[in-house]
Amino acid sequence: MEEKKPFDDGNEFILKYLGIPAGVPSGKKNAKLPMPLRIFQYFIVGFVVLSFVLVFISYIVN
Repeated sequence: MEEKKPFDDGNEFILKYLGIPAGVPSGKKNAKLPMPLRIFQYFIVGFVVLSFVLVFISYIVN
């Protein structure tokens, strides 16, 4: 018996017509950002982590 294929295959459409960006490796999406945006991203992530640590420390102290 012949295997039935789905009528509307979304993955096939995305790969065939939209494609996957060739310049973005899977593990280094951050490396393609311009330097000012990377610095801003590091600042925001650092601020969130530092805030979490300070809130955690203040919770332990009180």
